[in-house]
Amino acid sequence: MISITNVDVEFYDILSDPVIIIGENNKILYSNERAIRFLRLSTLMEIKDLPLDNFVQFMGDEEIKFDYEFLNQRKILNRIKTKISTSFQENIKVEIVGKGVVFDGVEAMLLLLKLDDLLHEEQKLVNDYFADITSSGYKGLETAEDNVHVKGLNELSEGALKTIITHTPNSVVLVKKGIILFANKAGIELLGKTNEEDVVGQEFVDLVKFDLDAKENVICDAKKLMVSDTMLPVVERKLTRKDGSQIYVELTAMCFKEGDEIYTVFVGKNITKKVMVEQSLQRSQASYSKILQFMPFGVGIYNEDKVTFANDALFKILGIQSLNEFNKRKIMEFVHKDSLKDAYEMYNTVYQSIQQSEFKEIILKRKNGTKIQVEMGAVPIFFDNKMSIIFVIHDITERKKAEKDKFKLDQALKYDKLKTEFISNVSHELKTPLNIILSIVQVLEFNEGKEAEHIDKKKYVKIMKQNCYRLLRLINNLIDITRIDVGYQKMDFGNYDIVKVVEDITLSTVEYIENKGMSIVFDTDIEEKIIGIDRENMERVMLNLLSNAVKFSKENGKIYVKLSDLGDRVKISVKDNGIGIPKKMHKKIFERFVQSESLFTRSHEGSGIGLSLVKSIVQAHGGEVYVRSKENRGSEFVVELPNVLSKKESIAEKRKTGNAGNVQRIELEFSDIYN
Repeated sequence: MISITNVDVEFYDILSDPVIIIGENNKILYSNERAIRFLRLSTLMEIKDLPLDNFVQFMGDEEIKFDYEFLNQRKILNRIKTKISTSFQENIKVEIVGKGVVFDGVEAMLLLLKLDDLLHEEQKLVNDYFADITSSGYKGLETAEDNVHVKGLNELSEGALKTIITHTPNSVVLVKKGIILFANKAGIELLGKTNEEDVVGQEFVDLVKFDLDAKENVICDAKKLMVSDTMLPVVERKLTRKDGSQIYVELTAMCFKEGDEIYTVFVGKNITKKVMVEQSLQRSQASYSKILQFMPFGVGIYNEDKVTFANDALFKILGIQSLNEFNKRKIMEFVHKDSLKDAYEMYNTVYQSIQQSEFKEIILKRKNGTKIQVEMGAVPIFFDNKMSIIFVIHDITERKKAEKDKFKLDQALKYDKLKTEFISNVSHELKTPLNIILSIVQVLEFNEGKEAEHIDKKKYVKIMKQNCYRLLRLINNLIDITRIDVGYQKMDFGNYDIVKVVEDITLSTVEYIENKGMSIVFDTDIEEKIIGIDRENMERVMLNLLSNAVKFSKENGKIYVKLSDLGDRVKISVKDNGIGIPKKMHKKIFERFVQSESLFTRSHEGSGIGLSLVKSIVQAHGGEVYVRSKENRGSEFVVELPNVLSKKESIAEKRKTGNAGNVQRIELEFSDIYN
């Protein structure tokens, strides 16, 4: 809701329409000067905190109840036409605009009453009044001395007409042959005087002069008055008073005859403040319009299912030329289907909740059907006595393109960095075993021809074999990664007992691990589970995870392998009590060429390809792999596979890999672990 400020109150006080703010139990919290005069009262204190029903009775539409509780639920009333009755008049036609506001810190309802024909009604009653008094013996008043006795008219006339002429907020002046016979208090003020004696008996044209631009209209109006009893329509005129001050008035007049005498009644209202405010608003509006047109953002005003204002930037964003072209389509037709939900949420926030909507990224459709990304915000405003929405649109196409380009650049730089690190790693991984092999060759060449007992050939052959495996493993990994990149890597799925596959490959590493001074434990909560896997690649995954566990475990460490049935998935866990992995590296270690330790400070060998390959193989199975780890407290690598069968014929075992084969594969996968 919008909070009413002191500036708002000052603005309401100069409006020509009654404004009333009511709170709970219909208590009047505020009314402007026009409303106070309309109710034939003098000050706000006469009605403040009293129920509105004490002064005004609303009639007509039974569906609309003019009490706070009902109106507070609706929040907005747009031009409700009805009738009201007061203590002095019945069946007054009005248009009512209502809006929920916050006044003096409490929720309230602001009511604006449009009473455009009130001046005409008062003029008619004033004319009737003067017709009555002239027919009662005052038609022959000629001189100023005689006119003084007009003050006694109030004693002679009673009832409603007397009350209206006394309390009307409008100026009433009675003129005969150009001489002022009577002026009420408002009329005396309008003529720039303070006392009745300064007005009565004076020439009307001596006290006020019409603006030259309106002189011809005034003469024309005067001629009409002389030949007709018709009341002139209310017009706006600029008057210059005797003291030189200028005012703006709304003025109407009527002539009537009594015998040979012609009387003229002028009824007017000083609207100088209103005109000055309007002129100021017009200047402000012109300035704001220029500012809005100059703005690079699209700005529009939405009101009663159509756009009533749009700047050039908005036309350009949507690819249209005019408001007419804009309103040929519903506003939501400019919103892309992917953003309709956000657009309707924004509309409901502004129009129903009467709250500002934060800027959101929205996809719009231009006139030619192309999509455009924008940021859009909206705020409710009370415009032309109607609830409206002002919306601002910022074209973010270039920003999004820049963000996309930046992302691509960042990715390229990241990839370039990874490629550089990969080249360094691979160079190191190739160089180390080759240097070892070359050194052994040099030793053998140096000892050529010497007696065999001086050379431990078995030792040298074992070292050469391990480093050849290391080179072979690196080359195999590079080939497999390349195949995956180009989509050439094919999986050979079959239905296998995953419990036996994992157990066999785990137990085949026991001797190797125990020789390293460590121990390994296998555990499972199921005895058999047939699922669809590529057995060879799944064994490769297990060997890679076990190799990492051995590589990073502490001396006398313990490795745990556990298999669990989770219903729709099978979980395989490889856990160690080693050095652990920093949290920031948990996701990165599965990226290609990334290691948890840098090349020049790491304590273990490795190319940074293994876990990336593990991830690719597991994902090819429709599964996922992740790590749980804390520094210096060990790591747990978890593989989850879907519990589904392969389309191939189910078999218990597709092949038998002998013990020698497993030993060779272990030596290959563990080749970068040195004694």
